[in-house]
Parts: sequence; structure tokens; C-alpha cells
Amino acid sequence: MKYKKILYNQLKNNIEPDCEDFYLCEIEEKAKKYDELIDYLKEQIKQCDKDIKRFKGNYNVYFASLNDLNAIKKVYEEILSKIEKE
Repeated sequence: MKYKKILYNQLKNNIEPDCEDFYLCEIEEKAKKYDELIDYLKEQIKQCDKDIKRFKGNYNVYFASLNDLNAIKKVYEEILSKIEKE
């Protein structure tokens, strides 16, 4: 968080930051949250794959559960693809 530290140091030293400093700090924070969202979605897709493999090997699990997992995985993949297009 480079810009957040710069902004903090300016405020701590009683230096009035430029509007650009606030803007860069905000953009940096949004970029961090975006990256975290992408990582979360990718991790959820991996977890769905693991669960699907586990359910396929277990004949006591209802078929509906497997369909639900496939549907959830598809939703995560669609969200990820829409985010990455932007």
C-alpha cells in the first residue's frame, strides 16, 4: 500500500496532500480488493473441483448434490470471466 503510506506520512507531518494523492490511494485500495476478489473466486472454483471429484467417488451422495456443485462452479466461472473482461 505505497500510496496509503505516503498519504499517512504527509498527514502525520502536517503536509496537506494533493487531491491526486487521495485519488491514488483510493485506486490502490480498489485494485487490492479487486485482486482479492479474483483470488477468492479462483479458490472457490478449485474447491468446487475438489468436492466434485470427492462426490463422484462416493456412491452414497445424492446426484442432486453433484449437480448443485457443478452449477455453483459455473456461476463462479461466469463471474470471474465477466470481471476479467472489464
